[in-house]
Amino acid sequence: IGNCDTAGIISFSQHVNPIITTFCGSTGGSAASCHGASSSSGIPLVTYLDISSSASDNLMDAIRHINGASPMPDGGGKLDNCRIATIQKWIDEGKMNN
Repeated sequence: IGNCDTAGIISFSQHVNPIITTFCGSTGGSAASCHGASSSSGIPLVTYLDISSSASDNLMDAIRHINGASPMPDGGGKLDNCRIATIQKWIDEGKMNN
C-alpha cells in the first residue's frame, strides 16, 4: 500500500475484503485454500458474514501475531501496519457492509 489513509470511512468492499481475499480468502495466492469456501482450516473467510463474524473472535490477534493466536497469514508473514489498521478501523466502526 503506497498511501495509507484510514482517515475516511472504511468500506468493506473497497478496503477490507480485498485484504482478506488477497491474503487469506477465496482467491489468489497460496493462502487461498486456507480460508476458502471449502476451508481446510474450518474458518472460511469468503463472504461478508464469514469475515464479520470472524472479526468478532480473534482475527485481530491472529493478524497482529499476539495473545497466543495462530499467526496469520499462515507462513506468509505479518500484514503491514496499514492493512492491520484498516481492518481494525472497520471493526471499530461497526463492521459495516458498505
